[in-house]
Amino acid sequence: MATKVKKAKKASKAVKSKVVKATKSGKDKAVNKASTVAKARDRESSILQLARRAKTEFCVAVIEEMGVNGWLWFPPVDPGSLPNYWAKQPRFGMSGIRKKLGGNWVDDSAFAKEGDASRKAFHRLWRRLHVPGRYVAEVCCDEDSYLISPDGKLILHAGFKEVAEQIDGIKWKLRDWRRQYREANSTEKLD
Repeated sequence: MATKVKKAKKASKAVKSKVVKATKSGKDKAVNKASTVAKARDRESSILQLARRAKTEFCVAVIEEMGVNGWLWFPPVDPGSLPNYWAKQPRFGMSGIRKKLGGNWVDDSAFAKEGDASRKAFHRLWRRLHVPGRYVAEVCCDEDSYLISPDGKLILHAGFKEVAEQIDGIKWKLRDWRRQYREANSTEKLD
């Protein structure tokens, strides 16, 4: 009889052990899933926070070195002061332009840890803001850093180094930008 009781207790412990293991693995899966959902929610909220900020604060979409990177720049000045602020900037040189211009700069590397979905969301936001009718800029070196006003006016900084090939390229970009601006603001329907 004692052996039957011992066997029953042993069997009971084995069943309990399996139940506990299954419960723990189920909890682990649930915790992992909850963690993944929380990370996705945080990722979405950081992109949404940036989108809200870009909607409520003055922001300039900046392209770096002919498309190497896209930035959202929150300048240290208001929109009315930006052309003057930009025009007074001294030489930028080959680096340090963001530091020299000041303000807050955000690029997709801010979302690198959050994965491709966040980076893609950043680029969609950047493309929505890099359009005619808004301030946009291109930054690189002294000969190819410029600002375009919402009405299509080219604004060069004080340290702009005029290089014939570069200025021709900028003028072509500006013409294209102005054409896009006219098309975006045209009330006529094209057949």
